[in-house]
Amino acid sequence: MSDIDIFTIEKQSADIRSRSVDFSKKVPDGVTIESATVLCVVAATNENVSDDMLASTDGTVDDSAVVFTVQGGENGELYKITVTATLSTGDILTADLFMRVRDY
Repeated sequence: MSDIDIFTIEKQSADIRSRSVDFSKKVPDGVTIESATVLCVVAATNENVSDDMLASTDGTVDDSAVVFTVQGGENGELYKITVTATLSTGDILTADLFMRVRDY
């Protein structure tokens, strides 16, 4: 279950784009994001395609946001991206994004 709302993004298969998830409304004052990971699966099959779809499975922490880069993908395919942020308190926050690849 996601700790914040689920939302959808679109890209073309040739696009390489930075994306971010802002956890600022979920991170308490005085607490920081210590580390972040990103996972990408095909939504219909749950097949892990992180190595093909993400520049890295380690997210970059930028204050209270996690930045990651998406790439590639099959035209017409829907992917689920899960961003996990581990806080300095040991708490873990997650955000789920759906990404549709659509070549026009």
